[in-house]
Amino acid sequence: MVGSENRSTYHRFDAADFQPSSQHFALELGGSSFSASGIRLDLPEVKGSLRFKGNIVWPKMLGAPGIMGWYSFVPFMECFHGIVSLNHSIEGKLVLDGEDIDFTGGKGYMEKDWGRSFPRAYVDAEQPF
Repeated sequence: MVGSENRSTYHRFDAADFQPSSQHFALELGGSSFSASGIRLDLPEVKGSLRFKGNIVWPKMLGAPGIMGWYSFVPFMECFHGIVSLNHSIEGKLVLDGEDIDFTGGKGYMEKDWGRSFPRAYVDAEQPF
């Protein structure tokens, strides 16, 4: 995605390419990987890796185990939301259409969603964004 040019790309992957970790926040997708400590992208138009350091996590307390507060205890919620890092530093670069983009010194934020169902507008296999 190139926001300044109002341009994005869509990539379709086989379900077998989706390899989430059952132990921690991480997944492999095709030749790319995503985790709380960084990302590695291997797509036709973007390649490279970024490392995340000094992750600040959302505090968990009795009665408020995450960003959703007491809603996280509601068993019939369609989906749940969590904060992986409120703030972290970034090191590394990506190559986008042959142009190096250095993210070193940047700041990041990361969140996640999971559950038994999501609104169709979030994910629609027939209608790419």
